[in-house]
Amino acid sequence: MLLIRWMALICFMLTVPLVTIQAQEPQEHREGEILFREAWPDREAYLRQIRALETSIAQESDKSAAGWQNIPYRALRAGNPNGSYWSGRVVDIDFFPGDSFPYVLSASGGLYRRTGNGKWQNISASVTSPAGGAFAVCPRNRNFIVLGTGEFTQSDGTGLWITHDGGNSWFQPDSFPHASARNFFRIFFDPFNDSLLHIVSSAGYYQSPDLGQSFIRKRTGRVCWVEQSALNPDILYSAVLQSGVYKSSDKGNTWQLLPRFSDSNLGKTRIALCPSDDQVVFVHGARFNDQKTKGFYFSKDGGTTWDTAQVFMDGRFQTDWHYGQGNYNNALAISADCRDVLAAGVPMIRANPVDSVVFTYFESNHVDVHDIVFKYINNIQYEIWNANDGGIARYRPGIDARFVGNEVNEFLPITQMYEHDGDKKQLEKVAIATQDNMVAVRLHDTSPFDWMTIWGGDGFSLALDNSN
Repeated sequence: MLLIRWMALICFMLTVPLVTIQAQEPQEHREGEILFREAWPDREAYLRQIRALETSIAQESDKSAAGWQNIPYRALRAGNPNGSYWSGRVVDIDFFPGDSFPYVLSASGGLYRRTGNGKWQNISASVTSPAGGAFAVCPRNRNFIVLGTGEFTQSDGTGLWITHDGGNSWFQPDSFPHASARNFFRIFFDPFNDSLLHIVSSAGYYQSPDLGQSFIRKRTGRVCWVEQSALNPDILYSAVLQSGVYKSSDKGNTWQLLPRFSDSNLGKTRIALCPSDDQVVFVHGARFNDQKTKGFYFSKDGGTTWDTAQVFMDGRFQTDWHYGQGNYNNALAISADCRDVLAAGVPMIRANPVDSVVFTYFESNHVDVHDIVFKYINNIQYEIWNANDGGIARYRPGIDARFVGNEVNEFLPITQMYEHDGDKKQLEKVAIATQDNMVAVRLHDTSPFDWMTIWGGDGFSLALDNSN
């Protein structure tokens, strides 16, 4: 199948004027400009703003790597000039209280924060692995960040890293088992104890009672999630790969296996507790062997009994929405009042109000969701953010019809690329094959809107014909 797609792509590229080396402006590009003007009427003003930002980004790139210039890439949604712009794969996001934008951990490009002038800044350049796993920003001090490198099933990292100066310098705590902790699933600061840090990794679940100076292992095995009650710091739930789901009522000192989830085939699993009623528990998981959906379960009595949530999409009830990728993408989050629940495998699903416990499809700007976060504006209003294979997206209830990424995804330079090629005679012409963010060609170097997409989804291999 991949060979067929590759051959079809090459044939397509050989016949489309977009990738030729002729000097005249291709007709398709002029048509794209017309579509662009229809989508963005105030084109010139917006392009001036974009070009100024692009120049600033390029200047920053030249400071850190003389002779190299960053080429911002934004891919139009296939077949829809009004669609979302994408950047690249994001595995985790976290907010510092009061910030409008999250910190963003990419799958293979490091940790980013959005600066006051609207640009994204890499703050983990000195960390020895760019592979993202999980991270957390201390809610009391934005300069204190804990980063776990390595993504399960994708790429191993180099262990745990800590910064106390916002990313200017990083160090590895001597007491943590970096060699065995090559993948990280979750990191969070304890909301009840200012000195307590939680680390969930392939080497087990650790607590640090002194914010990273020492570590105590509270659960062995490849722990893929730990969730703490927002009402009682003693109550914890954990999910262990190929073992089961467990509950602790004593801060993780002892664990009880929940019989409903005793399973040697348990894959990547997320757990969520209602913040205002910790008797309400959701478990969303996949099977380990074939990575299809294991199930979506909920309890209203703190895990004593369980029911199954129903997922209705495409005119019927579904049994699999991870599509064989359950150890890759799995997300779950619940609102403070317990009425709004979102989960995701490949597509995103939502129940609101959750009383019905029937989840239906909810559109995001990109499939393959890795994280979902409720960001509260006040005690009632909230935004919902997600991290996905196309970057990040935001949904504002009452304002947006779905998750959108145009504003929040601007120039986040983390696009993963399988392959690229350039025109040997006209160097401004470049073609790229991206991870799940299309095949695109750049014909000019005047603005990021010069990227024209010619193939959707994963790009894999490509080549430009320099003779035609």
